[in-house]
Amino acid sequence: MKCENCGARYEPPINTCLDCGGIDFDQTTISDTGEIEVWTTIYVPPLSHGEDAPYHIAVIRMDEGPKLTARVKADSEDMEAGKKVELVSDEKFKLFRII
Repeated sequence: MKCENCGARYEPPINTCLDCGGIDFDQTTISDTGEIEVWTTIYVPPLSHGEDAPYHIAVIRMDEGPKLTARVKADSEDMEAGKKVELVSDEKFKLFRII
């Protein structure tokens, strides 16, 4: 979503712009690419994801500016702040890979 007042973009959608307090938004799409800002590896997951461990969770700043928290499919040695990623799945949850 994009604030009609100041142009700030948000994902997931919100009701009030955090930058200007505006309440009018345009539906927009964002690209499938972004950059890892911070990340961590989950070694002891919730029971529902026990067979997936270890796996990586990252805060990803999308190219248009919004931040998402999502899983990144990568080897531990490849995980690094500043790495470019792209969305590869959004069925069960957002999943990115390093590009």
